[in-house]
Amino acid sequence: MTQTLALIPGLNNTHEVFSDLIPHLDASITPVTRNNDLLDSVEAIADEWLKVLPNEFWLGGFSFGGYVSLAILARAPERVKGIALICSTPYADSPEARQRRLKALESGESQYAKMLETQVARVFSEEALKNEALVARRQKMALDYGFARYANHVQATAKRPDSLSLLNGLAKPVLLVAAEEDVVVTAELMSNCAAKITDCEFHSIPGSGHMLPFEKPEALAAQLNAWVKSQTK
Repeated sequence: MTQTLALIPGLNNTHEVFSDLIPHLDASITPVTRNNDLLDSVEAIADEWLKVLPNEFWLGGFSFGGYVSLAILARAPERVKGIALICSTPYADSPEARQRRLKALESGESQYAKMLETQVARVFSEEALKNEALVARRQKMALDYGFARYANHVQATAKRPDSLSLLNGLAKPVLLVAAEEDVVVTAELMSNCAAKITDCEFHSIPGSGHMLPFEKPEALAAQLNAWVKSQTK
């Protein structure tokens, strides 16, 4: 039986972020991915996803996509077979973090491209930074995503609820996948989070920074394949 896996991209990511991962998914898994809508709450974005997804599906949310995945789970738990957070956690922002996010929008669209350039060293591992083609792909993807979408999704991120209680005792498969060299959402943070969730599976993939679907697509696909297949025997 074919399993649908919704792959939800992160901040400054279009669905292109999963383009190298999808070919490595098992033949029994049907991926569904799309850009997150230009809306300023995770709940509104989740509603748009729910319109295009089948009656039952698995969730794979990368970074900001994890927040959207949690909103989908909250709104339609009966349709979700399991949820994977990739370089993401169910925590809400602290008031200080929320203020920093919103303040970053004040520089406006004119500084968006420059901001993307300054982010590069933070989102990639040291090894990946040597791959000029990979870095260029990320920059193009982020520019295609655009400032308006970025501004809406920053606001959605700042307003998101804490969803740890949603996952704890969920009675559905939960997977957390970290990247060992991620400085945005650290493996330590994700490991500690996984320990607070009943029956949560946790894996950390070496040799990657935050852009895990770009840096280690085959390794990430292997984790998703094993997770879905182990739960559908």
